[in-house]
Order: sequence, then C-alpha cells, then structure tokens
Amino acid sequence: MSVRYLALALVLLSVERDASPPAGITYATTALNWKQTISSSLTGGTRATVTLAPCPVGIDTTSGAGYQILVSGGGKSEAVSVVAATGGCTSGAPSGVIKFTPFFSYAAGYSIGSASAGIQETINTACGTNASYTQNGQCNVTIPANNYGGVNTYDNYGTIFLHGYQSTLSGDGTQIHCWGRGACIQVGDLANANHYPSITVQGISFRTDRNYSSDPSYAGVGISNTVTVSGVQTITTASAHGFRPGDMVTILFTDDSHYWGDCVVGTVPSSTSFTCPGSGNISSQSTPGVVALAYVAVLDNANSTHLVDLSYDLGGEVGHFNNFFDFWDDENATVEHFNNNAINLNGSLTWTGSFIFSGGGAHLTQQLAPVITVRDSNITANYSNCVTDYNSNGLYFDNTLCQATGPWEVYSANTRGNYQGAEITNIYSEAGVKDNPISFPRSPFPGLGIAGLIAGESQLSARFSIHGGTGMAGGFPTGGSGSIPYAYYILMHDCPAGSDCVAHPNFALVTSPMPILGWASTGSDSIPVKWPRIANNKDVITYDVIRMASPSGPPNANPFPSSGNCKGGSGGACGSVITGLTQAAACSGTLVCSYIDTGSSKTAPYPFPVNTGGYRGNLNFWPGALVVVGTGSISYPVDVDNEQSPAVGIGLDYSPIQTAKRCSGATSPGGYSTCLSTAAANGIPNQAATLLADGFPNQSMALSKGRLNILSIGTSLYPHHIITLLDSQPTLTAATTGYRPPASANDTWIGTDVAPGTGLGSGQLALGAPVAITSYIAQVGDGTHINWLERLTAKEKTFAVSVEIEKGNSLTVGDGSPLSQMKIYSVKNERTTHVPSQSCLDVSGEAKGLQKGDQIASITPPSRLGNLSLNAYPADKDKIIFHFCNPSNSEALTPSGAYTFLAVR
Repeated sequence: MSVRYLALALVLLSVERDASPPAGITYATTALNWKQTISSSLTGGTRATVTLAPCPVGIDTTSGAGYQILVSGGGKSEAVSVVAATGGCTSGAPSGVIKFTPFFSYAAGYSIGSASAGIQETINTACGTNASYTQNGQCNVTIPANNYGGVNTYDNYGTIFLHGYQSTLSGDGTQIHCWGRGACIQVGDLANANHYPSITVQGISFRTDRNYSSDPSYAGVGISNTVTVSGVQTITTASAHGFRPGDMVTILFTDDSHYWGDCVVGTVPSSTSFTCPGSGNISSQSTPGVVALAYVAVLDNANSTHLVDLSYDLGGEVGHFNNFFDFWDDENATVEHFNNNAINLNGSLTWTGSFIFSGGGAHLTQQLAPVITVRDSNITANYSNCVTDYNSNGLYFDNTLCQATGPWEVYSANTRGNYQGAEITNIYSEAGVKDNPISFPRSPFPGLGIAGLIAGESQLSARFSIHGGTGMAGGFPTGGSGSIPYAYYILMHDCPAGSDCVAHPNFALVTSPMPILGWASTGSDSIPVKWPRIANNKDVITYDVIRMASPSGPPNANPFPSSGNCKGGSGGACGSVITGLTQAAACSGTLVCSYIDTGSSKTAPYPFPVNTGGYRGNLNFWPGALVVVGTGSISYPVDVDNEQSPAVGIGLDYSPIQTAKRCSGATSPGGYSTCLSTAAANGIPNQAATLLADGFPNQSMALSKGRLNILSIGTSLYPHHIITLLDSQPTLTAATTGYRPPASANDTWIGTDVAPGTGLGSGQLALGAPVAITSYIAQVGDGTHINWLERLTAKEKTFAVSVEIEKGNSLTVGDGSPLSQMKIYSVKNERTTHVPSQSCLDVSGEAKGLQKGDQIASITPPSRLGNLSLNAYPADKDKIIFHFCNPSNSEALTPSGAYTFLAVR
C-alpha cells in the first residue's frame, strides 16, 4: 500500500471530524504492516525459535487463534502459524521470541513480516489476543478502501483470523488479494462455534491473483484408497498431491462418506499419501474421490455470523477459489448481498467448487450443525455449484439468483449428520446441460447433465420446499444423429456388505429407474451410456441398463419403465440392455460409469419388478430439476408451488416426489406429483390428476377411515352435495363468492340427502345425475348397452345381470308383503296313484328346504293331468302335499315322475 496516500487519507479524516478517528473504531494502517530481516537460518520441518526486535504492534503469541507470519527469502515464501507460548513476543515490547515450523529451509538473511498487510495485527490490537476467548471482542475494525487506481493494496498470504465476539470487520471498497493455501478470512476459531458469536464481515471484495491450475494441491487430485486406523485417516491419491502438514483440505465423493468434508493434514508419508485426524477404525477401501486445498474466501466457525456485501473481485481475477464460503458449526449464518460477479470457482475432473459449502469434518469432536441463510444475492456460477450442504441443519436460500451452474444448483443432505433439509424461495434459476461440458470438463461428472435441487440422503425430519414463481433448472444429456428416439435408465441394486442377496434378494436396496440419456439412434450405431457412480460404503453395487422409446405425454402416452411394460423387443420396446453390471466393470475405479449399447440390438424382458425404489444411501450426483433420494424410513414429498420437471425419485418407496400447488402433468420415474391444481386453463386436452398415496393395505391402516376424508363440523347433517363431479353451470360457480352456488338438478354429484338435523351417525349416501346413473364391472365405461350391467334413469331401473337377494333379506313390491325367498323345488319319482271318481286324494312328497309357512305359487306335473285338477300346500318342514281332485264319473290316474313347484316365502 502507498504510505503517503494512506497517511493523507487519515489526516483528511481527522480534519473532517476535527479529532482522531472515533473511539472504538480501529483502522488498518501501514504502521502495522511490519517486516524484519533475520540473521539466522531456518530448516524446513523443524521447529524454529526466532527473536524479533522490536516485537511488532499487534503480534499474537498468546491467544492460539492461529496468528500467521510471512517468511520469505531465496525465491521462496510461505505463511506459517506462530505457536502460542508463554514468554513470547508482547505487542510493542523491545524484543521477544516467536516459534513456528517452516515448510521450506531458508538461509540467513530471510525476512519475516505480516502475512496480511497489517490487517491481522490491527484486528489483534482492537479485539485482543487473550488466551481466554471471553476476553477478546466488541471491536470495530475498518480497512480503508483501495480507491480507484489501487492506492491501498492488501495482499494476504495466509489466513486472517477474526476472533472477537460481537465485532465487525468493515471493508467497503476494499479488495483483499488472497495468496494463501487455506481460508482468506476465518471467522471464529476451530474449537467451538460458540466462542465468538455475532461477528459481521462486510464490504470486502476477494481476489485470487495467481493461476494455480498447474498446482495439484489447489487444482485437486483423484483419490484411490482410504483407511482409518485408531483415529488416523490415511488417504492415498492417484497422483502427487502437493499437500503440506498443517494444510486444510476438503475431501469429496469417496465411497465411504465418513471421509467427506474438511480435515487438517497431519503428516505426509509420501507424495501420494497424507494423514488427517479421523475417528475410530474403517477398513481399507479402494475408492475414487477428489481432494483439494480448502482454498476459500471465508471459513465460518462462529455463531450468528453475518457476511454482508461480500463479493468476488470484479476485475483482475486470475485464479479461482475451490469453494467461496465454507461453513462449519454456525447455527445462524447469514450471507446477504453477495455477488460473485460471474467469476467461477475451480472446476475440473478432479474438483467441483461451490459458492456455499458445508461438508463436515471427520476429525472434529463436535457435530457440525450449520443453519445457513443466503438471501438477496447474485450467483452466476459459470460451471460451479451454488450450494453444497452435506450436514444441513437448515438451509434457506431466498430471493437469490443462481444461474449457469454445473453440475448442480443446490445439493442439500444430511450425509455428514443433522436433521433438516432446504427451503428455497424465489430463486432465479437458469442453467443448461452445456454448463457441465464433456469437453474441457469442469466437474468430475462431465457431460452427465445438470441438477436443480438434489435432496440427498437425509434423516427422518428433513423437509424440502421450493416456493415462488420459478423453479429449478435440470436436464439430461442427449446425443446421436439418427431419427429413432431412445431413452436410457439406470436401476441400481445395493447389497449391504456381508449380506447374501442371491439367497435373500429382499436384502438388496434398489433404486427406481433413473433417466440418464436421450439418444437419437440410427438403428445401427454404438451408443455410449454414462452415469454417475453410486456407492454406499462397502456395499456391493450392480447396475441394470434399461432402454425404451423416449417417453411422451398424453394423448399418446408412452410411460416411464414400470412393472408390466418392460417386456423387451425390437426398436423402442422397453426392456433391459444389460443386468447385473458390476461396479468394477462399469466404473473401473472412477466416478463415472459407462456401457456401450448397440442401436440395432433388441431389449430383453426385464427380469425384476420395476417398482419405486427403497434406496436410502449416499449419492454423489444425478441430473434432473428435482432429484430426491428419500428421507429416513419415510419419504416426505418436496413442497413446491409449481411442479418441478424433470424430476427423479430414487428411493421414495411409492411416496410422491412433490406436492405442488400447480401442475403441468409431467410425470417422473420413481415418484409422482400430488397436484392441488393445474397450471393452465381447461384448454389442455388432459389435465393432471391428483394422486394420493394410500400405503399398503395389509399394514396398520387396514379397515381404517378413508385417505380422502371430508369432515363435518358439529353433530348433525343437512342434505347437500359433497363432491360435484360434473358442474352444469361452471361459469356460475366461478362467479360466486366461495364458489358454492345452489345445486342444480343437472349436476352430477355425490352427497347426502338426509333430513335436516340428522346425526352424524345416520348419514345417507346420495348420487345424482341429470340423465342416468350406470354401473360397470370390468369395463372402462363407454355408455354402450352391452357393457353396462345396471342403469337408473327417470323412467326405470334396468338390470343387465341376474338379481339375487341374499338369505335373510326380503323384497317388497309396492305395498305388498315382504318376500324373502322364491324357489323352485322338484319332487322326483312320484308313483302313479288311483283317484276314485268324484273324489279328491292327497299325495305327500319330500321337498328339502320347504317351510310350513311357504306359499305355493305354481305346480308343474310331469305330464298331462287329464280330468284331474292339482294344487299343493306344505304339510310340514321338508314335506309337500299334492291335492288331486277327480270330478269325472270314472277313476283317474295321477302322472308318475317329477313334480316341480314354485314356493314363495
């Protein structure tokens, strides 16, 4: 910085206020940007004790907060942390000693100075350097503006530690150049977020002046193996990593998510291995993943931190942060009016950066539980992610632009602990598949599409919502130059480690069919199907690849893969391309899996049920505007104002993926939308249906009250329509306050027709229609006489099927007597009997089931009676009397054989 211009600025400030700067406000000045030449030498990796004379104002050898100095000489430089020790340098003392461990060796004549252009020293002077955190705070530090032309330049070679409770660091118009290997500013300490509450950082612009793309420690490297022994993690990388002891690094995408998040490098056994503090023991595992320095603008491990009006530097940017904000355990963190000025973060095959990041840390004794609010900000990510939160205790993203992202806009999960989800309100979302390109890759999942909200692995109480007029962006990759539209889906089987899923298939956790590629096939081409690797600790993972014609909506519906419609065949017939593809064969130890299909091949019948999956495990990435893994043992739908599409449900287990106020009717594999209304007018040929999950009927809900239950308030009923199926006066209904005009005789409805004041336990079901009420069995209902079985009109009740009155019931016609049974009996093998002239004769017979009180309606003899007359009556139970009379002058014979008669009861 220019001493002359800064001094002039402070003089003018003093004159203007007619006094020195106000009490309580401390300004960063060049006087605190100290530098001394040291006559002794330093040996890399060895603890050094160096005498300073004098001790600079603002030096900190007591608090242990992490005070850093810049060591330089012989073409080398580094920021190193000073060890807190008794008897060290006291601010302003004539002399004293400091202790630190350099990475490089330095010959005599090297220099030591402020690593932060005096900013850290100013904070130390204003806020305190007491070993007790309760004694440091209530300070207000202002960094003078750079001014146009760079009057003041602030080069920060390490980390500025803001350790003062209820304090403010203001830097309006200030540009800090971040040259370090970790956080440019750290809010709070790393021991406990409650040590330093209510800190505000405002107005600072952050710049990365150096392109670190050739330095693997910044650019990121791939991981090949992980192991934890007695609380020490050892990470093996696929190439030289360049890390140093004391570096903070961020690990992502290993098969075991216990390694995800930040850790501080302890030792570096080799150029391709390093250790971090961990927890417990985790057996060795060959696994892909990525790791890079936690090179961020702001690391927050305080409480109720306000990060206001911060930005990525508008001009002069050369390098890229790996993440911008890194949150640990701040349970009320707020980011307001942030603007990245369309500058992207580091992104490549070995890294993907996020502007809002919270990844956890395996080395911490406390569980990180950040509650993060981002509001009124502008993130034009340009290939980076807006938010990645693996230990969400509440993520609130409000009134903020999030565009040009890849591979995702917001990823919220409890993979690293905690119990909340995400609430997204009024997001301005705009992104395309091009933002995750396969050429010049910007993420470890190049060319695999983009996602809007990924609601990842979460605990039972996690809830997600998307409110406002817009939604999330998402899309799948496409390709091909032909005219045959193919769609590809991946179905993953996860067999828990140590389980026998061959003998016990139900042990496996299965995903829904997940869309991954749309391809225009020539019918003979080779089709590269690629998807993100899914891994869950040491579980055995296999994949099935399903192909079908591209799904289309009504009126020519072509549904997603489901049970019964993937029977295989040629062309676009839904079926499997391959099943049981192993993780090793598909992914070859990388984060991207693949399979080559042939456009001319036939699909095979898919051998498993295609159901909505029950997988609840980890997920690195999957494309789609809304991607939901599932929450705990119960999946709660995402609450949205507008239906999100395309949506992918991975482990919803027959639950809806979203509950929407307005729907367009778009479906999704693995889940469905519960729609409260449609997004457009009745001009759409097929309006979206409202689906309600009803669970498994053999569980505790068996014989329970209905899923749709319209409650009556009070103790009595009145006749009214409850559901109007067809409104004969729709314009009248829409024009009536409350939308309930008087019922019309021309409506089609379901309701109750009880007398006014009838009790709730005496309700009566009523159905009404202007023309007819018709019943069908095993028919769709088309009004055709040959298909319906019963119809009621104003003229008659018509049955096209036999009518049976069950035993114990009766039929009353008009004001007649109740009839409970009409039955035809047969009395067989009756012999011929002689009936004398001008006399009558009774003949008994056996009729099983006949009652004495039955009425005989008609009798049919086995043959002609001649001169005889015949009637009958029950003699007793199971007995019939046939009464023959012969009025002639000669004897007559009764016919032999079977007599039938109709008995009415």
